[in-house]
Amino acid sequence: MSRRRKIGEALIERGLLTERQLAIALEEQKQDRRPVGEILVALGFVRPSGIAELVAEDLGLPLTRAQDVRPDRELIAALDESLIRSTGALPITRTETGLRILMIDPSDPAKLSTLRQFFRCDLEVEMVTEEDFALLVRECFSKRRTRFLGGEDGLQGAATDRPIEQVTEAILVDGIRQGATDIHLHPSEKVTRVRFRIDGVLRQAEAIPQSVTNAISSRIKILASLDISERRLPQDGRIRMEVDERQVDLRVSTMPCAYGESIVLRVLDRGRGAVPLQDLGLNLKDCKSLQGIADRPHGMFLVTGPTGSGKTTTLYSVLAHVDALTRNVATIEDPIESQLPFIRQSQVNTSIGFTFDRGLRALLRQDPDVILVGEIRDLETAGMAIKASMTGHLVFSTLHTNSAIGAVSRLRDMGVEPYLLEDCLIGVLGQRLVRTCCPTCLEWVDPGTADRNYLGPEIQRVPRSAGCERCGGTGYAGRTLIAELFIPDDATSELIREGANASVIAAKARAGGFADILADGRAKILAGQTTVEEVRRCAMGHERFSGGLNAA
Repeated sequence: MSRRRKIGEALIERGLLTERQLAIALEEQKQDRRPVGEILVALGFVRPSGIAELVAEDLGLPLTRAQDVRPDRELIAALDESLIRSTGALPITRTETGLRILMIDPSDPAKLSTLRQFFRCDLEVEMVTEEDFALLVRECFSKRRTRFLGGEDGLQGAATDRPIEQVTEAILVDGIRQGATDIHLHPSEKVTRVRFRIDGVLRQAEAIPQSVTNAISSRIKILASLDISERRLPQDGRIRMEVDERQVDLRVSTMPCAYGESIVLRVLDRGRGAVPLQDLGLNLKDCKSLQGIADRPHGMFLVTGPTGSGKTTTLYSVLAHVDALTRNVATIEDPIESQLPFIRQSQVNTSIGFTFDRGLRALLRQDPDVILVGEIRDLETAGMAIKASMTGHLVFSTLHTNSAIGAVSRLRDMGVEPYLLEDCLIGVLGQRLVRTCCPTCLEWVDPGTADRNYLGPEIQRVPRSAGCERCGGTGYAGRTLIAELFIPDDATSELIREGANASVIAAKARAGGFADILADGRAKILAGQTTVEEVRRCAMGHERFSGGLNAA
């Protein structure tokens, strides 16, 4: 029996994959000669850990999680980082006869041979997922990287001995390796501050001398194909680069300011693929509801939330449950964040008049069954999306509103007639991304007065993470969703048709079992996934109307 069949059938036996999903992956493999496990992950059908468990079992090796590893610092200090990244293997401790080593792909004979030639000792190999490997490498080598810059004092000549190309690349690569979603360069009077947005929060990185700021800005502009002579007007561009064998796109935005040009680069991992619905942080009930929405023949489904709340990622995850073999799936995005197999993806270009509205009009002539519109920004796009949903198409899109039910008011404010909304809207998911507690330093403590006022007097303990080396002293590692899913029923649909305001619809929805985003936040706090402070930071707008989590 072939290896691809073994993996697919084993996943089906464990209830992690359906026959139809395996058929889609095998069909994709005919065009793309990647391993079937890699394709299943890219399609968002299974978790990377699920594939890793099967491969480790097949090889007779243990699967080790990053949180269970404490690398030997003396050993790490002697390692060559380039060798570690090229082989996907990390020695973590010494044994009596050799080294204990973690590998992403222990079945690769060439990499094993390279390791044996380099270390020339017995290797006790264990398997690790790619995500955990990246976390461990970032933890082990982040403090070893040569700091090419200093603080505000003693900056003269700090960067002048190194080529600007190297300094610029070091800034970008360091941000990408640390998991930043955005890289900021903000010039001030004496220095330009570099900051990385990690897990939704900006963290201070290096400060570069003002004397080399213009040269670095010009280098970034050259990479992004921008006009280096234009410093008075904002510009937008794109950089494509490879970091640790990953294809990464950087969306570049420049803005003139008092001491030069502020530059922000949005990091888009082209090879990320879709995230399985169960990995987003949604509860089981909402996951099943979203899977049902993916099977609907027509209608409009929206995801709401602020910029950076993971709306597009959620829509990609829902799209992964659409049967792309029998249905024509197409998207119009700005930008295309991930390449999805079996799906035609188009990117808007406002400079030539290719807008969401115009793209959607053209797409409706391409015989689509399922359409993803990156964002509804105006009445024209909203009208076309609604028209498409009412003429036999399933439409997914995003909207900037404070809550799920607020999407109804937002669309009405754009000029959409209430009776059209009642007829086409099949669901709205409101979401936020909250940081999750670092498992290494997580501890449960007695709640304070503020915690009890927020969560209720019956609360016995609350999670706290003091901060450790693994989480960079923040107490948080990674993010998860807190969400609310509004699916109109007969009672709320009638209110939508009548043009009722959001508070009236919300009251009726709660009477029918609707749980808002604060209730989901409370559940995640009690499960030790996040903290009261984090939920309050991300869902503060909801508190104005709900009176805090205790009211939910």
